[in-house]
Amino acid sequence: MVVVLATSVLLAITDICRFRVYNVITLPMVVLGLLYHAMITCLSYGNESISFLDSVVGAMFGFGILLALYLQGGIGGGDVKLMTGIGAWLGIKKTFMVFTAASIMTGVYAIVALIATGRLINALFNVYRLCIGCEITPKQDDDCDRLEKEIARSDRYLRVIPFAAMIALGIVYLFIMSR
Repeated sequence: MVVVLATSVLLAITDICRFRVYNVITLPMVVLGLLYHAMITCLSYGNESISFLDSVVGAMFGFGILLALYLQGGIGGGDVKLMTGIGAWLGIKKTFMVFTAASIMTGVYAIVALIATGRLINALFNVYRLCIGCEITPKQDDDCDRLEKEIARSDRYLRVIPFAAMIALGIVYLFIMSR
């Protein structure tokens, strides 16, 4: 848990400061989490709290739960790899708890940002339209990388949510609740 807490806090800082979650940290996190649980499973003869299989399933869950958001352009690839690493270290149950807590915190952040920018009413109207089955088509942009354009804006913290920071808050929540 300490490895995951330290790594997620470090990546939260890079995500807040630079809107980047670096592969040089996330990829070793995934590999080391899987290797650690493979070794522990082999050496403990079934007495481990998280088996290698649970580590693999947790990594797959962490990857899969954010993949759709990534493919829609709503989240960065680093966030997906971070959640994959969390799954590799914590297993599926705790990864789900972290994801749930991070999602709730992201929702709160988004509501505050919408209020601060005066876009709450428009967002609620769009949610209503989705609920009654209307299709909402975002403004088409010639630039395929909308996220990079949003990050370059001076009000980027009101438009882009550093999800690694929300994940870190979810880890902190899990750490506090497990004590």
